[in-house]
Amino acid sequence: MLAYRILSIILFPFIEIYLFWRVYKKKEDRKRLKERFGQATQNRPAGEVIWVHAVSVGETNSVLSLVDELLQTLPNVSILFTTTTLTSAATVAAKLPQFDGRVIHQFLPVDSYICVKNFLNYWEPTKVIFVESEIWPNLIFESRAMGSEVFLVNARMSKKSADKWCFAGKFGFRIFDCFNAIFVQSEDDQQRFCELSNSEVLFFGNLKSQARDLVFNPAELENLKARIGDRKYWLAASTHKGEEEFVVQTHRELKKLFPDLLTIIVPRHPNRADEIVALFGDINFAQRSKKQTISDTTEIYLADSLGELGTFYRLAKFAFIGGSLFEIGGHTPFEAIKLGCAVVSGRGVFNNKEIYRQLEENHACVMIDNAAQLTVTVERLLQDPDMVQELSEEALMLVESSDNIAQRIVERITTN
Repeated sequence: MLAYRILSIILFPFIEIYLFWRVYKKKEDRKRLKERFGQATQNRPAGEVIWVHAVSVGETNSVLSLVDELLQTLPNVSILFTTTTLTSAATVAAKLPQFDGRVIHQFLPVDSYICVKNFLNYWEPTKVIFVESEIWPNLIFESRAMGSEVFLVNARMSKKSADKWCFAGKFGFRIFDCFNAIFVQSEDDQQRFCELSNSEVLFFGNLKSQARDLVFNPAELENLKARIGDRKYWLAASTHKGEEEFVVQTHRELKKLFPDLLTIIVPRHPNRADEIVALFGDINFAQRSKKQTISDTTEIYLADSLGELGTFYRLAKFAFIGGSLFEIGGHTPFEAIKLGCAVVSGRGVFNNKEIYRQLEENHACVMIDNAAQLTVTVERLLQDPDMVQELSEEALMLVESSDNIAQRIVERITTN
């Protein structure tokens, strides 16, 4: 641990350069960059503070049910909620009014020793909760060293990552021993963490199944429905680089069968809009960020906006969820399922392996192996609304059968 601490200090100038580069690429908030260096931009509330960290949108949505449970169980506690990405910060900002001032958002400081000490000395959290696979050694070790209880919630661990941590453990780098308890997503994860840590490892279920429904704009939803009318349409959500090319290819093929077909693309990172537009060629498209609306001649609608996925999941009967055609790890299907949207996914979903396995076994989603299967699947679903409804209903039944996972986790966290 000492070697890692020293290395984080030595590399700090390069970290600074990297963060300024991210500002230039519009991946960091320039006005709040000081938070990434451990400097607070809000006052610490009096009393006990629990720090919760979720890296991005999916993790943020999944842990909000836990935040709700913490606030109800501990009425005198405030929550410091940190995230890393701009999209997740926007997600938290939209929900802050619901918490009556008891939740504060800050960006996570970089895991350099000085930044970490500045951050922890200011906020002095009594409990620290990291979500999924966020492993930052300085933040974890120093939190535990200052007396905080540290937990890892909805943890997941691939075999490849487990092998790397096992190798590090041979040199005494056993960061998972710093956690008071680890709550995992699946039984496979439980086994891997038990091999890596002497901490208590518990499996209550996947917290994402209890994520709040994504917010939506009812007026905008009705507006979109009116503009689309009786046309055939489908949704490609949370797409990544390389996947939009296959989505466009599918659109071109299916346009031959459905002349009025509308394809809606909601990219995972809206700042890639120009790159995606370049793929359209002669296709007539409209771009949401430029306030262009769907017309009778619009073939592709690029919804390059933040915080509107809930509206599009409510609009669509089914969606291809991206991050899955390549080995990216996939994204949670729970958000779509809970809004009545059937799910199509590639098999590169190692970050969400257990839920997709359960969905496929229960005939509650469609798993595809390649782009050709994407075209075939979308064609079939466009022609068979009964199949779409069956997929949606089976998936919803599976999700609703989950136990009260958040309550069980909070009961363990708050037990002294």
